[in-house]
Parts: sequence; C-alpha cells; structure tokens
Amino acid sequence: MSRRSRQRGACCLLAMLLAAVVRLLWSMVHLNMHPLSPRCPSNPALHATDPRCAPQSAILPDLRPPGLLPRVQPPQLPSDEEDLRSLEAEVEKQWQALQGAQRTDVDEKTAPANTDSEPQAKGLRACHTQHVLSRPPGLQHEGVKCPPEASLCILPQPMEVHVLTGYFELLRTTAIMGIGKDVQPLVAELEHLLHCDLGVTCAANSSRPIRLHRAPHIPPEGYVLSVSPKYLGIQASTASGVFYAFQTLKQLLPVSVYAPASAGIGPWRVPAVRIRDEPRYKWRGLMFDSVRHFYSVRHIKHLLDLMALHKLNMFHWHLTDDQGWRIEINGHPELTAAGAMRGPSLNLRTTDGYKPIYNGTAYSSPQYYTQSQIQEVVQYAGELHIEIVPEIDVPAHAAALIIAARQGTPAVDLGIVELHEGCKPPGEGLRTAPNCMGGVHGIVVPTAEAIQYLKRVLQDVVRLFPGRYVHLGGDEAEQFRTAAYGTKLGQRAKSETKIWNDERLQGYLLDELSEFLSAQAKTGMAWDDSFVNLAGYEPKKGKTWLVWWRDWASEASFEKIMNLGHPVVLAPTSKAYLDVFQVEPHRDSEYQVQAGTVHLKNSWDIRKLAHSNIVGLQALLWTETIISWDIAEYQMFPRLVALADAAWVPTTTKADWGTFLVALKYHKKRLARRGVRYNDGSFTGEFWGH
Repeated sequence: MSRRSRQRGACCLLAMLLAAVVRLLWSMVHLNMHPLSPRCPSNPALHATDPRCAPQSAILPDLRPPGLLPRVQPPQLPSDEEDLRSLEAEVEKQWQALQGAQRTDVDEKTAPANTDSEPQAKGLRACHTQHVLSRPPGLQHEGVKCPPEASLCILPQPMEVHVLTGYFELLRTTAIMGIGKDVQPLVAELEHLLHCDLGVTCAANSSRPIRLHRAPHIPPEGYVLSVSPKYLGIQASTASGVFYAFQTLKQLLPVSVYAPASAGIGPWRVPAVRIRDEPRYKWRGLMFDSVRHFYSVRHIKHLLDLMALHKLNMFHWHLTDDQGWRIEINGHPELTAAGAMRGPSLNLRTTDGYKPIYNGTAYSSPQYYTQSQIQEVVQYAGELHIEIVPEIDVPAHAAALIIAARQGTPAVDLGIVELHEGCKPPGEGLRTAPNCMGGVHGIVVPTAEAIQYLKRVLQDVVRLFPGRYVHLGGDEAEQFRTAAYGTKLGQRAKSETKIWNDERLQGYLLDELSEFLSAQAKTGMAWDDSFVNLAGYEPKKGKTWLVWWRDWASEASFEKIMNLGHPVVLAPTSKAYLDVFQVEPHRDSEYQVQAGTVHLKNSWDIRKLAHSNIVGLQALLWTETIISWDIAEYQMFPRLVALADAAWVPTTTKADWGTFLVALKYHKKRLARRGVRYNDGSFTGEFWGH
C-alpha cells in the first residue's frame, strides 16, 4: 500500500471516530446526561431543585461540528402581536384542513363505522360533534368513549371546540409569556396554577411557550384556548377568563392530573384544539346548608375546589336557621355560645313508606366558624374566583337567633319560638337551638330593638364577606306569622311602625335590612316568598334580588315571577334541589334522604328556562338528612355537574343530552380521582328520566 493510500485510510478512520464521538455526545443530550455529571433523577418531584435537571442548553454546549451535522436554528419566540397572530393563523389553517377532511367523512353516509380502529380525531370529537359537524350516522352515546390520553369530554361543555391534530407537550422547559405589562398578573396566575396543579416548573425561556394575551373584546369570564404542537395560547380579558381556560386545559389532560400530587407529575400532552368559550350566566352557584348539620372548613374548601372544577362562581352559604347559628359575630358571643349548640333530636320519627327519618346530630359544644376561619375560607374562595354569599335567615327560621339573644348582655327579645307539631315538647325551656328538623320554629318580630340588633349583626357580616351580595332569607314566615305578630311583641312593632297589616310588616323588615345593605354597597337577596306572598307589599326594584325556588306554587309560577321585573336566580325545587332522591324506586338509593325525586335529566333540563330577567341559576343542598360528608357528595354528584353545564353553556350552543352523557361518563373518572363519592346509579340509562 502506498504512503498516499495509508494517509487516506487514516483520515477516513479519524473521520469515522469523530462522527462516533459526536453521535455519542448528541445522544447524551437527549438522555438528559452530561459527560461529567450523573443522570437527572427519575423522580419528577426532585427535578425543580436538582441542578442536574437544568435545561441542557444551560450546561452542555452545542458540540456538533459545522458541516458534519446540519445546524437547526431553534424557532423564535413571538415578540409582538403580529407574531402571535401568525401562530394563531397556523392553528386556524390546521383546523380548516381537518374540517374539510371531516366534512368529506360525514358526507359518506353509507360507509360503515369502524369502531375497532376509529381514527383518533374522530374519537376526540365524539363529545363535541354538535359544535363542529352533525352527529355521524349510527353514533350513539352508549359505549362511545373519549380517548383517555387526551379527552375532549369537557364539562361544562365549551361554546366552540375545533379538534386539530398533534399535541403540545407541557415540559419543565415550558415558558409562560405575556404581551405587555398589563398581562403580567394573568401570567403570574397561570404560572401558579401550572406549578401547583400540574407540577410544571416554568422556565424563563422556551422554544415552545404558553402565550397569554389580554383581549379586551372577550367577555369577562370568557377565553380562547389555541393549541398546536408548537404553541399554546390563551386569550382573555380578565384573570377569571385565564382561570377558566386553565380548568378547560386541565380537562384536556389525562385524568391522573386530578389525583393527589404525590401520584406523579407529567410531562403532560395537550391535544391540538381551538376552543372559544364564555358562560351563559354570570351567576353559577351552589347553596350549601352548614346549619342543619355542620361541616368543617376542610369540607368547605373541598367543596369550593369541586365548584371551581365545574366553573361555578357563587357560593351561597346558609349560615343560620332554626337549628343553629354558625358564624361568630363580634359583640354578640351569645349567638355562638347558645345558638351553635343543640341537644338530642326532638323529631317524631316516621317509619311509613320511605319518608325521611329526621335524626339530627346533637352538638354538646358550639359548632360554628370563627372569624379567622371565615376569612380563611373567603380568601381560599377568592383564589378560585368564587364569591361567597352569606345568608342570615330572617324573619322565619330564626329560633337559634331568638333563643341566643335572650341570653345576651343585655338580653333582647327578638321574636317568638314555637316548635311545630312534628317535634316532641322539649320539657324545660330551650336554652340552645332546637334539634327538630323541618318546618319553622322561630320568627323575628320587627321591633325597633330587633332591627337594630340585626343591623349590628349584618355590619359584622359585611365586614367579613367582601362580596357584593347578602342573602336575607324571607321564606316560609306565613307558617305562623299571624300568631307571632298577634302577640304583645307584635303589637309593639305595629305601634312603632304604624303598619297594621302582617304581610306589610314583614316586608318592612326586608326593606329596612336591604336599605342598610345598600348603604354598605351591598345588594340584598331573598327567597321568592317575600315577593309574592305578602299582600300589599313588593320589595323595591334594584334593592333586592329574587331567588326562585317554589316552582310548585301557583302564586310563584315562572311567568308570574318573571313579570315582577326583579333580577332572578333560578333555584326551582323540581330541578335544583339536591337533598331529595335522584333514583327511583327510592329503596334503590344508598341513603334515605328527603322525600321527592330530582332525576339527573331534570337538573339538565333547567337550561330550557329562559327570560331576560334571569341572571343565573344555582343548585341547593339542604342538610336536614345529610348527616355525613359521604351522603353530601352522593346527593350532589352527578346532578351538580348537569346544573353547572346548564349555567355555563350559552344558548347559542345547541345542547344535546346524549352528548352530555358521553362527556359525563368520562367525567366521572375525574370525580373518582378527586375522591368524590358520587351516585353511580345516576349514570345508568334506567335513571336518566327520559
């Protein structure tokens, strides 16, 4: 072999060795390895604090020799609105291409469905075909499943959903960026949610960012979520919009994101979609009764978490009733010292048929929320974009208040206590709240002294709850209003007010308290009884909102309530009451609860009620028979999901019961991961209430 040949061979060998070294180093980059460092720990929980897990570009330079391997420049981050629009255009272009392919697929109506190997895009749009295309022939809700790795079974159902192709990966190197200083609070909120809920540690820079854009034209709680393999963008005008976009984003991920944080952390894959969404109503609520049975702050926070998951934003907190007073009030320690306790049950038990057997829990020590606990719950709710509406129930349902006030310093006589016929006589005079469920036991008589006492209480309530509304009760006073107002105390109130009509006298109390709240920049609320059951009286328009619950009463029919002209929150007994049975026959229910039935379909159908005076709707859970948290969750779910869907989905979106059921069957996996004790019987066709 000649000398020139030997030199040529050596050069070839050297080149091969150099190429092998380069390939080895390049593989180390992809394996998160460094030639001088151990590999990044496999436990994702350690990544945020372990320097070995830093982005490789920070610890390993690009060692590829020019000319040997192609040098690929990383994509540039969008730096202004024009670049953002170009990324949005990429998503829109992909959607248009896929839409054309889908339209061709649907036009082939004679083609048999291939259920064994259905393309992923078809499966992803199974829950939202009414937003994109007509339902494919033969596709039934029974048996249709959303792919577990990237479900589009979003509840509440978004206004518009366009399914694209591919995924965006949420990695440790994902950055969150915003356009302009005014969007920085939104960026901070999303970064907090990603870190706390998904375990994503956001890098300062990234080639595949999450981009936030403040869009003033989007309604306050609305958002646009755009996802492509290279880009995830959220447009919103408020932090609430960003928060709800995140709730949707979370539902696009595997259900494991709803498990406890210790169950594992990403990386998470988000399916490519384009979602435009906004709520139907500004009031999307849940009323929860903490009086008849008391639940801890831990339970209330868990309930708020579940509300946020379903984009509910108003927590109507029933804090006072005949059977207890659950809120600490400065200057009136008697309210909790006496009103937050109660003895053994006084209910006469019934055993005929499946009527409920009331057997309220006795509280030998005061059970109430301290002011610091109230503030803790208010702050927690605010972080979830939930406003708390406290209810101080007067004039009726006030036995605990009246009994406690008689033991104050000085003692004040606020009204009359009289147990109804379903209760045993207490023997000695009541010194604590009566433990007798159902009916009305106490009614406040609006003397000047009583009104001043209530205003002092409301002053503290207003201080504790920064929201815009306070509920004043106002229901069922007719049960013994005439007897109460006919007493010496009642005559004194009539003499002071110069109002001799019982119904108008009750209305006077509501007016006084509503005016007081108005002076504190608050709006009072009351049950519909106060608007239609008081002859010769009607609350002043603009001062008090109406909560409609008696859809069974002729004087409170839907038409009559709407014609009053007041803002109305829907809470009809036949659709929104969650303390009654949800399956029939009632013996099939796991728990014996309040008589009556509200099927899942009944709750879903509340969306059919429409009028310009409606500001929203809410579910209600009274707790006379709800003696444990397991029963509470069992009674709320899945019906609360149906009510949340009705409150959110706009009328411009065609609501479809079958599509809702498809999404719900997948959604219960999320509930299970959150540890929710739902009623599985409501998911079976036998109880859909067709």
